[in-house]
Amino acid sequence: MAFTVLIPTLFILLSCAHRVEVRDLATGKRISEDRLVRRLPDRGTIVIGEYHYTPVIQEAEGRLIRKVVTEKYREAGFSVGWEFLPYTRQPQITEAMERWQNGGLGNWQFLKALFPEQKSREQHQAYLPLLEVIRDLRGQLVGLNAPTAWKRTITKYGLARLSPTQRPTDVTSGTPQYRERFEREMKHHVRKEDSLARYFEAQNYTDSVMAWALRTSSHHSLRFVITGAFHADYNDGVARAIARTPDERPVTIKMVDATAVDDADGVELFDSDEKYGKIADYLYIIR
Repeated sequence: MAFTVLIPTLFILLSCAHRVEVRDLATGKRISEDRLVRRLPDRGTIVIGEYHYTPVIQEAEGRLIRKVVTEKYREAGFSVGWEFLPYTRQPQITEAMERWQNGGLGNWQFLKALFPEQKSREQHQAYLPLLEVIRDLRGQLVGLNAPTAWKRTITKYGLARLSPTQRPTDVTSGTPQYRERFEREMKHHVRKEDSLARYFEAQNYTDSVMAWALRTSSHHSLRFVITGAFHADYNDGVARAIARTPDERPVTIKMVDATAVDDADGVELFDSDEKYGKIADYLYIIR
């Protein structure tokens, strides 16, 4: 129990040692975090691309969401979709969040309720600062992903092997640019070319399912998505799947941990690419 209490306190102490820099990639200009908050919509989707299990990033995500919800007066009126949770367990996720919000579960019990079949729940404690914001402001936690077993079926046999019930929405094929970046990232991890194609099918399936789950499970018009950065980089992947019409185009924020970067210009690697364009609408840099 002492460990559960200590971790959020430790994150708070760590957060005080860092400063935040925000870059508007449409103009290349630096803006303040408060200005970013004012710019973000009070209705619509904000996709936050992260690097998983990076405590300074998860703490910053929680702080940013808290500021946006408070600034927009959307307490009890926002949803946070999380890539780590399957949409098939939404009733259990909702029940666990309600019990946690009402004091019926402690932090560790809540994590056990979210990840009942996972032995390494300790790693998810990095997300407690983020989850606590959802609890404190009485938001809705939404599971976005498909069960892992379904995606393993795709990588082994292909998308066609899934049953109709395992494909709740149409799956986009992905842009050529997305596939190019994916193959460059994964080519050293997958041996056979046909296997790489199936892994890309699973990637697009995940993006499509996350967009569908957000649209069908969210109760609120202000929505946040917490996902791996690659799923949203260059406004592709899940960001593209969410933007079925121009009116639905999400705002994308890429979180960057620059606490270990000695050269202040090192973050320039995340700026606009000559071929792919800007990597997000905003860079949120933690130094």
